Amino acid sequence: MIFKLQLFVALLLLSSGVFSQPVEPSSEYKYVLRIQRSIESEIGFYLDEPKTGDLKKVHLESTKYLMLSERDPKHKALSLRSKKLRDSIGQMIEKSYDPNIVVAKKRNTRYHYFYLDEFSKD
Repeated sequence: MIFKLQLFVALLLLSSGVFSQPVEPSSEYKYVLRIQRSIESEIGFYLDEPKTGDLKKVHLESTKYLMLSERDPKHKALSLRSKKLRDSIGQMIEKSYDPNIVVAKKRNTRYHYFYLDEFSKD
């Protein structure tokens, strides 16, 4: 009976260490989480626009960074993920999305549909 109690206590102590989360996430984690939430709040993320592809790319990279950071906050690949995230944000910022299409000016051209003999003599 004592062995079972000791085994239960040992299992309880070990499982709390395995299933526990860090108390305070890092500042990089919070920053990437804010980026992801702001992208999700944009209406363009859910529409079919030219900017949507870049928004989804940034969202995907931020999701990969967050998942890796949750699994192991000191993982070596986090720097690679953050570099990919910075590159995708830079590409999105560099592109210019100008949805305003310039309307061509209509010229005030008048056509004479009637043949006037007196005006056509040159």
